[in-house]
Amino acid sequence: MYAMRAQGTEEALPLHAVVYTKHAARINAVLEEIDPEGHAKLLQMGQGVDFMLRIKELVEDGGIVAILADRVGSDDRAVTVEFFGAPARFPTGPFILASTLKCPVYLTYGLYRDPDLYELHCEPFADVIELPRKRRQEALQEHVQRYASRLEAIARSAPDNWFNFYDFWRHD
Repeated sequence: MYAMRAQGTEEALPLHAVVYTKHAARINAVLEEIDPEGHAKLLQMGQGVDFMLRIKELVEDGGIVAILADRVGSDDRAVTVEFFGAPARFPTGPFILASTLKCPVYLTYGLYRDPDLYELHCEPFADVIELPRKRRQEALQEHVQRYASRLEAIARSAPDNWFNFYDFWRHD
């Protein structure tokens, strides 16, 4: 996020990272001290219309909204897809949100290459996430599987960069 924030500062693009923590306000206060121009903000993951309208407003104003799509949050909306050869749960919220907003979706990640050298990537994932009413669940499953497959390929290409503290394969 900090590398994206630095790029956003150079390009004057506001960055808003959606997080699953109740501490977003406290972290935002620290970010305000580091970056008084306010190019990076954390937004507490929310539910309902107010949250959706806030995200819509940020996107329409030209902002970048970053959402982790690799772990299921507290709302537990998820689908099961194949990940490293086993069934794993991934959230549906980021894909539903992108579909509702009809905005482009990019995958962004950084790979550590040498001491003090990070390789930053931003690649197109979809011009628009389409979830047709008649096959919504099937289309959602396809988008999430495509994301999980891409995440797996990235992790396989640089396994020393992937520190997994999240149990993708937990079956509650």
